[in-house]
Amino acid sequence: MIITPSRQRRSRTAWILNSALVRIRRHADCQSICRMAVAHYDAISGLVSAVAHAGEGDSLLDTYQQPLAAMPGLVLLAAGPGERIVHDIPRFGIDRAPHHSALRLAGFRSSLTMSIPGAVFGADEVAGFLFVNSKAEGAFTEAALQRLSPLLGELTGHLGRELTRAAP
Repeated sequence: MIITPSRQRRSRTAWILNSALVRIRRHADCQSICRMAVAHYDAISGLVSAVAHAGEGDSLLDTYQQPLAAMPGLVLLAAGPGERIVHDIPRFGIDRAPHHSALRLAGFRSSLTMSIPGAVFGADEVAGFLFVNSKAEGAFTEAALQRLSPLLGELTGHLGRELTRAAP
């Protein structure tokens, strides 16, 4: 079963991400962040499907879809609210998964991944995942995380509402 978000949902999500990326990059500790992306998680089918991205990056990942079970790092985040930081993608992505290869080939070095809580079903339900990427190794320093935390908290709330909104 292939799940394809509507053009309208992709467009709204891309707008939300672009607006957030502009706000985040205004801060000195966060200027190396150059890509943000969202994937929807459908608990019924078990599929994680790319929705949209903002900033740099290969459009290959815009149509990426995989079973959650094939992505061990996301399985942990699907259990509830949380985040995962990878400071050196080339060393981390040794499993040769297509999404790791695409990120490496595009030159990304650091990644912050967060679960997006579902706005309709409750905080325990994960609606998707937010990916924040940088071409700088170790970009997610303590100072950057302190700056990002309130901004990403607000962003995941907006994204959770968008991902759980009824289809137009």
